[in-house]
Amino acid sequence: MLLLQVIRLSAAIQDYPRSIICNLHGVNPKFLEVGKKIFEQLQSCNRAFTKGAYYIGKMVWSKGYGELLKLLRDHQKELAGLEIDLYGNREDSDQVKEAGNKLKLVVRVHPGRDHGDPLFHDTTDVVCTTTAEALAMGKIVICANHPSNDFFKQFSNCRTYDDGNGFIEATRNAEPAPLTDALR
Repeated sequence: MLLLQVIRLSAAIQDYPRSIICNLHGVNPKFLEVGKKIFEQLQSCNRAFTKGAYYIGKMVWSKGYGELLKLLRDHQKELAGLEIDLYGNREDSDQVKEAGNKLKLVVRVHPGRDHGDPLFHDTTDVVCTTTAEALAMGKIVICANHPSNDFFKQFSNCRTYDDGNGFIEATRNAEPAPLTDALR
């Protein structure tokens, strides 16, 4: 048997000789449709997004909520005025809500939902589907500079950070640009 190439879903998976990274999943077309509508709004000079940020994920600490809340806590002064909505369900929901309420920033905790209905730092997944869906809709994503996010760096709306200062800069400058046809 001749093996020509190994396809890895992300750089978070062990490297092999002659391997490439390829996102095989794609996204549901409804997310691309949302992105097209947002692009049309931008073309007609309408604001497509409100100011603020949201984070979607299973509400368990291992999905990055601890890292996100620590960044927000450590940089509240620099991020004054930012409002954050957290969406998720699971066993740590009450603890996440309690930690969010201790911040000086406005942090609202909501039950889980799909962001295709009318944003973060999860490094436990091999491929972050929620990130791909947000990018397909033309939204800005801010994610940790981690191998699981390498694929997303090719998108102009993907902002990565290495530390708290990078997180602040990416958050402050999060103004999305529409996807090109090639990236769609």
